Amino acid sequence: MQGLFFIPKKAVSIIKNPNGYGSVVKLSGNRRRPYMARITQGFDERGYPIYKPLGYYEEQTQGLLALAKYNDCPYDIDLSRSTFEGIYAIWFEEKFSEKTKENQSSRSCYSAAYKKCVTIYKIRFTELRKYHLQNVIDKCDKGYATKEQIKNLFSQLYAFAMENDIVHKDYSKFVKLGKETEVKKKNPFTQAEIELLWDNVHIPYVDTILIYYYTGLRLSELLQMENVNVDLDEKLLQGGLKTEAGRDRIVPIHPRIFNLIKKRYSDKHPYLIQSWRKTTKLGIMPMSKKDYYDEFYSIMNQFSMVHTPHDCRHAFITELDNAGANSTAVKRIVGHASKGVTEKTYTHKDIEQLRKTIELLK
Repeated sequence: MQGLFFIPKKAVSIIKNPNGYGSVVKLSGNRRRPYMARITQGFDERGYPIYKPLGYYEEQTQGLLALAKYNDCPYDIDLSRSTFEGIYAIWFEEKFSEKTKENQSSRSCYSAAYKKCVTIYKIRFTELRKYHLQNVIDKCDKGYATKEQIKNLFSQLYAFAMENDIVHKDYSKFVKLGKETEVKKKNPFTQAEIELLWDNVHIPYVDTILIYYYTGLRLSELLQMENVNVDLDEKLLQGGLKTEAGRDRIVPIHPRIFNLIKKRYSDKHPYLIQSWRKTTKLGIMPMSKKDYYDEFYSIMNQFSMVHTPHDCRHAFITELDNAGANSTAVKRIVGHASKGVTEKTYTHKDIEQLRKTIELLK
């Protein structure tokens, strides 16, 4: 018919993917996801392409879309396939590549939190959802602070994963910790018990209990206290962990424990309270909580006292409260958040106020 013409099939051109773009192939057999998207990862000595699977799909179009998405914004395939434990290992190595003393406490905290996540170790990170994370929190048999640290670990890992284009949604934001409803039984030391310890301060490690009591530090903060942060001239300690309000705070040295701290102070080793283990890859380590607990309870048994190490901090706060101490000053000393404190700076006037407050201890 005039005006009509046909194009032979051989003349129809099929647009091929550019070299190195990758392809989608259908695998043999009866598979639920038979289409494999693959990318080219170089060429062998014969010039043949070396493929690496990108993913498996039910439809060819799904594979093509995944291939297009990858080529539009390439990402590390191995990372995208990593499990929770794999991402943790990479993140941990990157975050703590420099094994400094400052990092040791954070390393311990994150390691402890990670151990509570065993149920999701083998799940691919990209497949994790809110209910996986929430289940870890809900099944945790520890206190609120531990759950808080686990959620913080989740946040750190998701930040790392998003920076590396592994995921594009942070499910850690949806995890709920619940209310801090647990009530810890407090049993502060009495003044008679404190004086009994003073009468026996010559016994090894009794001095650490008194230092603990007269500083109001958390146990981890005391054990992590470095000698470089002990100012004997100004009679000040600087340190603190756990919370924003607690970090890098100033604690005046109470006159009664000045000589105890001075005796322990040395510029030949890093920590005020030394570890029993003198040699490690990181040098002299701070005394572990386990070792401290052993010494503490041995002393308690010796004097027929019934206390936990944390009762020292409770007694410190209770005694200052009973003495009518300024509540804001007490919060700054012990590292509690306060609406009245907005800056992490200490003037001479601030330090004198803290000193007067701490000296209210009998």
